[in-house]
Amino acid sequence: MLLERRGEAAHVTFRNGHCLNAEDNRLIADLETAVDVALLDDRVRVGVLRGGPVTHPRHAGKRVFSAGINLKELRSGAISFVGFLLGRELGYINKMARGLLLDGPAAGGTGVAGKPWVGVVDSFAIGGGMQLLLVLDRVIAEEGAFLSLPAADEGIVPGLGNLRLTRLTGARTARQIILSGRRIHTGDPAAALLVDEVLPTAALDGAAERAVRELAGPAVAANRAMLTLAEEPIDLLRAYLAEFAVVQARRIYSADVLAKTERHRARSERIPS
Repeated sequence: MLLERRGEAAHVTFRNGHCLNAEDNRLIADLETAVDVALLDDRVRVGVLRGGPVTHPRHAGKRVFSAGINLKELRSGAISFVGFLLGRELGYINKMARGLLLDGPAAGGTGVAGKPWVGVVDSFAIGGGMQLLLVLDRVIAEEGAFLSLPAADEGIVPGLGNLRLTRLTGARTARQIILSGRRIHTGDPAAALLVDEVLPTAALDGAAERAVRELAGPAVAANRAMLTLAEEPIDLLRAYLAEFAVVQARRIYSADVLAKTERHRARSERIPS
C-alpha cells in the first residue's frame, strides 16, 4: 500500500501489481493500517482509494483497481479464514463504512472518527474490489472499465456483497451479478446504479480532486453516518455476518472451490511472462 496525504485527502493506493492488485493476507493487514491512519489524522477530511500500475503481462503498466481475492493464495492455503475472509469485513471495510470509535479531536465530538471515501476505478473492480465500492460515497470509473462479483462461479460468498448490492441495484440485477456472473461495464445503463461518473482516463485525477472538495464539508461525515445507520442497521449487519461466517467456512475449502482454483492456476501458468 501507498498512503499519501494531499491537502485534505488521504490517498490510499493498492500496490500489489504482480497479481493485478488482488487481495491477500498482507494487503488486507496493510490496508487496515492505512485506513486507521487516514481516519485518525485530523488533517484528513476524505479518503481516496485507487489501484496502482501493475506488472501482470496482460495489463503491464496500466492502473488496475483490484482483481479481488488472490486465487493462487487461496489454492495454496495462504488465505486466512479469520484474518482475511472475516477480518476484512470486520476490519478495514467496516471502519471505512462506520469509522472508528474513539475520544478526542479526531472524533469531532461524536465519539466516532468517520470520513467519506472516494473510489477511482481503472480497468476493473472484480470480486472484493467491487465489494469495496459498495461502501464508498463517490465512485469514479474509467471509460471501458467493468465491475463484477464472480464469487458464485468461484464457489464462495462475496463477503457482504449479498447484503449491500441489492439496495443499490435492486433484487433482479443483484441476482444477475451474483448468481450468474453478469459484468457491469461502464457503458451499461446499470452502471449508473453503481458508479457516479464515467470519464476518460486523463480526467480521472481532476474528478477525484473535485470529489474531495465536495465531500470535505464539516457535516458530511455526520450525514453519511446517519445514511449508514438507515441503510444497514448494526443488528442487520451482525445477523448477516453470523450466517456468513458459517456459510463461507463451508464453501471456502470445499472440493469444487479447490478444483476451480487449480484450474485458474493452470491457466495463469500458460500466460507468457
